[in-house]
Amino acid sequence: MAWISLISLNWVTAVVKEKGRLSGLSKEAWEDALWVSGANLEAGKLWILLTATLDHAGVPHLVNNMLHLAFVGPELEKVTGPTGLWLLFFASGLAGWLTTLAVTRWR
Repeated sequence: MAWISLISLNWVTAVVKEKGRLSGLSKEAWEDALWVSGANLEAGKLWILLTATLDHAGVPHLVNNMLHLAFVGPELEKVTGPTGLWLLFFASGLAGWLTTLAVTRWR
């Protein structure tokens, strides 16, 4: 049930982000730590290619994505297997972020 673990990991990330915000961590500090940007990649922060996939632009965005994962995830996992679903999840996120970088001209 990889799809359940992916949903859980996304929610844990959202809770950690919110706790950081409540404790004074600025939006900019969060983005600097976890978002894909040209500056972050040039600084060697390659982990953001994975962590950015777990960050969302708010609760509606997170809920929408997790509902889709809950509906589609079980069927995809039957086809890809648990490891395949994890790889597909992060590869899709990476493709989205790299597309964003290309469109925003590496900002």
